[in-house]
Amino acid sequence: MRTMLTNTVLASPSLSLVTSQLSRSRPPRLTEATKTNKILVVEDDVDTLLGLRMLLRAHYYPSVVARNAADAVSQTIEHQPELILLDLGLPGIDGFELLEHLGSDYVSMVPVIVLSGRDRSEYKERALRAGAVDYLQKPWDDDDLLETIERYMTRPPYAA
Repeated sequence: MRTMLTNTVLASPSLSLVTSQLSRSRPPRLTEATKTNKILVVEDDVDTLLGLRMLLRAHYYPSVVARNAADAVSQTIEHQPELILLDLGLPGIDGFELLEHLGSDYVSMVPVIVLSGRDRSEYKERALRAGAVDYLQKPWDDDDLLETIERYMTRPPYAA
């Protein structure tokens, strides 16, 4: 199913078909018993991605990665993350479109923190309207990012 879903996203300029497939293949609503404490990092820049993974690992947050919208949908279904860090400037389908098409069900289940190099005054309101819970502009302060993550995680990170 994931392969079909990924191929649909890559072949289509719109995510409407993916949205319908997503609702059919959506995992059960997250509960305390099913939450993974994982953070999904959706970022196309390798250096930023590696930096985020190192920061999260240093603070005992397990993470999975996606480099584009198709991967983000697949990883969300497969790993059921407890929080998503989302770059807006993704190749192909951007972060705004991904947010909108994941839909309010997913976004209400999984908080999305937008991390973007785009001008904060121009894009923050749009990201929040689309369902993001917070917006941090690149480059961010690591302590601010960790504080923001902790604010929206329902459980503390795993201990070493």
